[in-house]
Amino acid sequence: MEDEFNRILEEIRSDWQGREPPTKAGKVLAKIKMRNITRNTIDILKTVGVRRLLTSPFRKNLPDFFIIGAAKCGTTTLFDMVTDHPDVCGIPDVKTKEPLYFGASSMSLKWYRCFFPIRKNGRLMCDASVTSLCAPLAPVQISCILPTAKFIVILRDPVDRVLSHYEYNKRRGIEVATSLEDALKIEHIRVSESGVVPTFLAYRLWGHYATQLERWFSVFDRNQFLILATEELREDKQKVADKVFNFLNLPDHSIINIKNSNTGKYTNMHPETRRMLAEYYRSHNERLYNLLEHRFDWS
Repeated sequence: MEDEFNRILEEIRSDWQGREPPTKAGKVLAKIKMRNITRNTIDILKTVGVRRLLTSPFRKNLPDFFIIGAAKCGTTTLFDMVTDHPDVCGIPDVKTKEPLYFGASSMSLKWYRCFFPIRKNGRLMCDASVTSLCAPLAPVQISCILPTAKFIVILRDPVDRVLSHYEYNKRRGIEVATSLEDALKIEHIRVSESGVVPTFLAYRLWGHYATQLERWFSVFDRNQFLILATEELREDKQKVADKVFNFLNLPDHSIINIKNSNTGKYTNMHPETRRMLAEYYRSHNERLYNLLEHRFDWS
């Protein structure tokens, strides 16, 4: 029996991709595997920990609102601002704002509930998974479980978003192309055919805001959405925070010491590349302006 336990524990260590799991967690994982509990439970432990799994039967709460994107438009800064409010709860004890569940995961609702606290104590809870905006299945999935949820969307000039996205991937070692131009040349090869979520290397697709929002507006009432712009976040964080708190029916709150997150030094985009992207997005942006009945001062 001990040999079998050690064999399973070694298999679990392999699952952790070379990272040594905590001793307690490793033993619990091995015992669970020996009892033929589902692989889903193993993944819960790796993501949210032993304590949250053991208390999962008591975790019934789900988000009241979502920050659904767009990626590289200031969602982390926005999340930090919103969760600074004493009546808002993010995802405590788990170092992520993004469970990446709806439209992007095959995990169970039990796994998803593990991200959120047992007691809300009157606070609103938030999920800020930026894959949600462009995930075709996310709107319908959320509507089946949380039909009255509210959604916050922050958008950025898609041309600038492409550069930010590329530089972010370079810093994280995701991108191997040595220039944005080279990455755009091979983008068509990288585009996901799964129909779930576009690969994070499909830079242009993540800026198809109108297409993404049309899916959401076909499922939820427009009054359930607050649309913001990255540019206004840069200009006045408190003004944006006031908009959000009003949208969520929360009392006024002054945010302090909120810094811009995930910032980095960017190379200048080649003028010809900027012109090409501006032309590419022209029709997409016009669709967005018509959809929202509002124009942004973009390229």
